[in-house]
Order: sequence, then structure tokens, then C-alpha cells
Amino acid sequence: MRIGYIPNSRDTDGDNGYTFDGQYMNGSGTLKLQNTANFGTNGMVKANIVLVLMTGTITKASIVNANLNAVFLGGIDNSVNSYLSAAELDAVKDWSDDAAQNFLVVTQIQSLAWGATITQGNQNPDRPTAYGAVSPILNGPFGTITQVNQNGSYQAYFNTSNSVCSPQPLATDNNDRPVMYIDGLYNDLIIADVDILTNLGGVNVSNGSSISTNGDRLFANIWAFVVQQSYCGDLDTNNNGVPNRLDLNSDYDTCLDAIEGDENVKYSQISTTGRITGNVDADGIPVLVNSGGPADIGGDAGQGIGSSQDSDLDGCVCYKNTQLTGTILDTNSGITSLQRAGSVN
Repeated sequence: MRIGYIPNSRDTDGDNGYTFDGQYMNGSGTLKLQNTANFGTNGMVKANIVLVLMTGTITKASIVNANLNAVFLGGIDNSVNSYLSAAELDAVKDWSDDAAQNFLVVTQIQSLAWGATITQGNQNPDRPTAYGAVSPILNGPFGTITQVNQNGSYQAYFNTSNSVCSPQPLATDNNDRPVMYIDGLYNDLIIADVDILTNLGGVNVSNGSSISTNGDRLFANIWAFVVQQSYCGDLDTNNNGVPNRLDLNSDYDTCLDAIEGDENVKYSQISTTGRITGNVDADGIPVLVNSGGPADIGGDAGQGIGSSQDSDLDGCVCYKNTQLTGTILDTNSGITSLQRAGSVN
């Protein structure tokens, strides 16, 4: 996994150090990415990360020639303007737009090029939204993050994002203003304050290579998500040209994804178009499968993939997960509803 980054030398004012070779990251976040217990063949995330210094003028060709999977645009700005030229920002956007696997982590003033309007004045703490709380960024392999504090003299939120295609924010500040979101046009992660990725003031990311603090977990989850996006992109299990996240039947078996997900959705709760019926919450998630909903299992928000991407398992026939209580397909553990083990079992 090759992650390109802008060198700290590009930040020409006195307040610098907010990139992988800068003073606020080279002894903390950088070491965590290079720790094979975190990211490596036998690590928490099965990917070896190589950090690639992007020297010279950035062009789309230079990114392609460097064979990069992702690009980190750290705090290479003076809180008003980016030290990257408009042409360079256009180049990385053009590269990102070429494939779902081409991923960017964009911070601070660099976000202006993605159509955001960013303003100083964040009010800590920043917390996940309902949408963000179930994302692998805030609930990922390194742990669950319930809040984080921005730090330093520049603390910001987004007045607007790209309003045409951007989804709900992943996190908001204490006044419910967005501070993190995935851009809907380019599928890039946009972060208001780079300091949540640094050790500035000892508030977020700790020194050294281990994962021990809340800030460490957020930092590591973000890069685990980048790995996932770059390696997986928009998975299309049945190769029908529709990514799984939009497909009604990802594995092209005889059962709709809404049924094969990890909640107890019944045919009577599916529309003729294959979608879950009923009301949705503010984030567009069907109430049916939210915590406390009629089909809910485990008290979580939304529905996991279940067997929807495994064509060897047809959730509508005989492999519905065992349920020991309730009235929906009430079967004994290990026994299928087709009584293949005998009619009395």
C-alpha cells in the first residue's frame, strides 16, 4: 500500500509540521503506520504501508508514475491559502476521479478545492453522527471513537460541503457543525483540522508506534479505511456493473440483499422493488433495522452484509442464521428450517 504525501518543506511559513515527515507526525502517526503489528502481513490490518515523498510539482502523471494507492494532503497551508497550486490540486482530484480505488485524505484549506467552505471556530468535543458511528472510521478495527478534540490555534468546521453529492457528515462539533465527511463526487475523506492526526499538544495521537489513546485509534482507523477503499474500491461481487452498496442482489443468488443482511427482515417488509419498506431516520437508514426496530438484532444502527455477498449461501432458503427466540423462523441451533436433520429436530 503506497501512500504519497506532500513534504513538510512545501509549508513555507513558521507554523508547519503537519505531514508525515513533519515534527508533529514523524515521531507519532508515521511510526504507527510503519509498525507491522498495526499494518503488516500479520498486523491488525493486513497491508504493508510504504510512505512515498511527493517531490517536485505534482501532476497526474507523477502520481501515476509513483504507483500510489492513496495521497495525504496534510496541513500544507497557512490557514488561509494552500501552498499547493490550483493546478496541483486539480491534478490530484483528476487522479482520484479516475478510479474508486484512488483515495485521498484531504485536510484544512486544501478542502476548498473539493467545494467545501471551511471556517475557524470549532467547538470541542467533536463527536460521531449516527451515520459516522457505524462507519469503519469511527467504529473500526482499532476501536470505537466516541469523541475527539481539535487542537492548536486553527480549529475549524465546514459551513458547507459539496451539497450536490456529499452524504451526511461523519462527525460534527459540539454545535452540530460538520468536521469530517466523505466527498460524494470524488469519494475522498475531508477533515477540517489536521491536528486530530498529529501529536500537537499531546492531545490526540501519542508518540511512538503503539496504539494506546483515543486519538491513536481514530488515526489508525482512518488509515485502515484508506487501505480498505484502495484495495476494495467499489466491490461488485456479481460483476453486473452495479457496486454491492447499490445492488439489490450482490451475489446474484435467488435472495435479495435486504433479506440476506444480518437483521431479521422478512419478505413482507420488502417492497416490490427489493427495498426495505417503512420510515427512515434522519440519515436515511430504515427504522425497521435500526436499534429497537421490528427486525433489529443486537441494538445497532442499520444492517450488516450478512450472507448477501456469498453466493454459496442463500439466506431465503435454509441458511437463515439461528434464532432461539421470537417467531421469525424459530429453529433450533444447527438445524435448518427444511428439516434436513429430521422432522422432529
